[in-house]
Amino acid sequence: MMFRFLLSISLLLFSLNVSATHLVGGSLRYEFLGIEPNGEYKYDIILDYYFNGDGSSSFPFSNPPPVQNMDVGIYVDPNFVTLGVTPFTPPGSAGDLIKYGSLDINLPWTSVSQFPYQPPSNCATGTNVIVYQVTYSNTITLSPVNPATGDTIYTGYHLIHERCCRNGGTAGNGGIDNIQDPGGAGLSYYAYIPPFGTQNSSPSFTNKPTTFICANDTTTTLNTAIDNDGDELLFTYITPLDGNWADGFNTNSNQIGGGSPSPNPGVNNWYPDNYPWPIETVTYEFGYNYAAPFGIGGTYNVVANNGLTTYYSNNLGKYVVAVMIQEIRNGITVGITTREIQLNVINCPPNPAPNLNPNAGDTATVFSIEEGENLCFDFGFFDPNSPPDSLILTASGQ
Repeated sequence: MMFRFLLSISLLLFSLNVSATHLVGGSLRYEFLGIEPNGEYKYDIILDYYFNGDGSSSFPFSNPPPVQNMDVGIYVDPNFVTLGVTPFTPPGSAGDLIKYGSLDINLPWTSVSQFPYQPPSNCATGTNVIVYQVTYSNTITLSPVNPATGDTIYTGYHLIHERCCRNGGTAGNGGIDNIQDPGGAGLSYYAYIPPFGTQNSSPSFTNKPTTFICANDTTTTLNTAIDNDGDELLFTYITPLDGNWADGFNTNSNQIGGGSPSPNPGVNNWYPDNYPWPIETVTYEFGYNYAAPFGIGGTYNVVANNGLTTYYSNNLGKYVVAVMIQEIRNGITVGITTREIQLNVINCPPNPAPNLNPNAGDTATVFSIEEGENLCFDFGFFDPNSPPDSLILTASGQ
């Protein structure tokens, strides 16, 4: 087995003066827990929401959203179609998915945790950035036969969660800049469970996503995930999912059939029996797309085999980006999960990045070794600021 190691160092120092919103992203995933005595497969379904938590948020960290439940619809595909993902066409072609069972899956509110942020000592920059995560989860069992129809399930299970609404307002005035009518667009998170007989768990993200970046400065961050099943992971940027059902209460919403109001959490029967496929994506403003979410002059790149993500924007504002992770086993996609984040691009004091010091050791950043071998190298950095800033190195990965 061959491993590739990528060393990425990034420092981000900035001051913030940003109008706050509340919901800034999330993800949907699952964990395989075992086989029940009746032969059904047991899973933990996990929904993570990311909230802006400062005092101007609708739900500041000091007063998070009320303890309530969220719903997830589970669907199966009767059309026996295969997987495809460009830029987002998960299992299914045009047509309807059929609901698994008669009720939605109810996910209780289980935990709340603040995103870690520890600036260097004597540095107040960025200390007013407060983002936190609320997690909803529940344990379910899945049968190889759809209890709603009695049909055998051959193509796996599709998990879908939708919510109204995105941050409205006009571009540059609190609204999202890169999509049309953000207040009329929903959010949707998706995960795919493979057919009965294949045991699989979603990969786990090793870090929280970046939520603020500096204009005119390149930011690199790791969307790295670890897969306990040992599957190959393929990272792809995708168009954020609008969803087919949750409407933003706007006549211009592009939901199929005009959409439907968001449900009260925990209603258990809000998702339709037939779900139109594929999931609709957001409609971009002119000049933006899933590969260029910051518009002309911006950069958004995700390294497919490790999730290293590069952001660059020369424009201020709010921008939505999304990434999909496919799990590939023996050449077959056995799982999919999606993650979305709203990035605030802000003005920051000029701060050139530190550079590798050729006098301190190795300047290579990519190494290939065989499994079981050791890797050792010397390296160093210097800061071009005068006087130079203190440098702190952090490392993460498998």
